[in-house]
Amino acid sequence: MLSFYIYMFFLIRYLLCSIFILSFYIIFYIIFLYCLCIIFSYYLCIIFFILFYVL
Repeated sequence: MLSFYIYMFFLIRYLLCSIFILSFYIIFYIIFLYCLCIIFSYYLCIIFFILFYVL
C-alpha cells in the first residue's frame, strides 16, 4: 500500500512538472509569435510607406 502511495506521488509530481513545462512552452511560443507579428507588421508598414513615396 505504501509503494502505491509513493508511486502516485511520483506520478502526480511528474504530471504537474510536465504540465508546467508545457504551459511555459505554450506561453513562450505565443509571445514569440506575437513579437514576430509586430516585427512583420512594422516592416510591412515601412515597405508600404516606401512604395507610396516612390509611386
